[in-house]
Amino acid sequence: MKKKWLLRLAAVMSALAAFILCAAPALAIWDWCAFDPQLEIEGHKVDLKVSILAEPQEVDKLIIGNMVFLVAVPRGTDAEVVFCEKKTRVKVVETSWLRPGRDGSIPVSVTLTAMARERRPLKLEILLDDVMIAELEGTTKGILNYRLLIQ
Repeated sequence: MKKKWLLRLAAVMSALAAFILCAAPALAIWDWCAFDPQLEIEGHKVDLKVSILAEPQEVDKLIIGNMVFLVAVPRGTDAEVVFCEKKTRVKVVETSWLRPGRDGSIPVSVTLTAMARERRPLKLEILLDDVMIAELEGTTKGILNYRLLIQ
């Protein structure tokens, strides 16, 4: 009698476990985009790495239009886009409201605008000469802004 009860309990638990596993939503992961531009500013490599919390196959479908980066540097600064994928626009502008520091440091303002079909968590990692200097979090329906100093 006790054996039958244990067998029934095991069958019910197995069915319940199978139902839960089949009904659970797919787990999203931080997937790096193919939108990650690379710049060179006064001889320093600046990488802008974007990731979205989504299934890998969803990322391209989520983004509406382009990822848009606006990079502002002081007038007279040597800055250029070295690498930029499709679906990404990078505009480097020289501006008078940013001025080099007395110590020779160069302020750089990075702004990312990302529009998507639905709101998803978004990360922007900024690397200077292969060293991560900032990790910003936001959403795909918003703007991220960061100001860095290049020494």
